[in-house]
Amino acid sequence: MKLTFALIALALLLTACRRTPSDEQIRQQMIGTWQTGRGTIEHRADGSYVHRFVINVTNDVTHEGTHLTEAGTWQVKDGCILTVITNEPWSNTDHTISHFQVVRLADHELVIRDLATGFTNEMVVHKQ
Repeated sequence: MKLTFALIALALLLTACRRTPSDEQIRQQMIGTWQTGRGTIEHRADGSYVHRFVINVTNDVTHEGTHLTEAGTWQVKDGCILTVITNEPWSNTDHTISHFQVVRLADHELVIRDLATGFTNEMVVHKQ
C-alpha cells in the first residue's frame, strides 16, 4: 500500500514538472497578437514584434491618449522571453532589453514576470 501511494505521488510530481513549457513550445505559442491593458503586441514568426499602445500619462514627450508604436525583436531562452526594442517612439533612449519569465502559458493566456524590476508582480495578456 505504501509503495502504491509513493508511486502515485511520484507520477503526480512528474506530471506537474512537465507542465512547464519548453522554449520551443513557448516560441510556437507566442506567435500571434496579444491584448495588453493598453494595446496589442504582435509577435511574428521571424522573431520581430510590434507593440501598439496608448499612453495613459502626460509628460514632456506625450499627452494622455497618445497612440504610439514600438518595434523590436524577441526570442525565448531558458523559459524567459527576451525583447530588444529597435524602433521606439522616444528619440532619446538606447535599445532597451527586457527579460520576462514565463510563469504560465496556455493557448490564449500568457502570464509573465518582469525580471528586470525585481518585483514579483505578474502581467497577464490574452491572445486575440
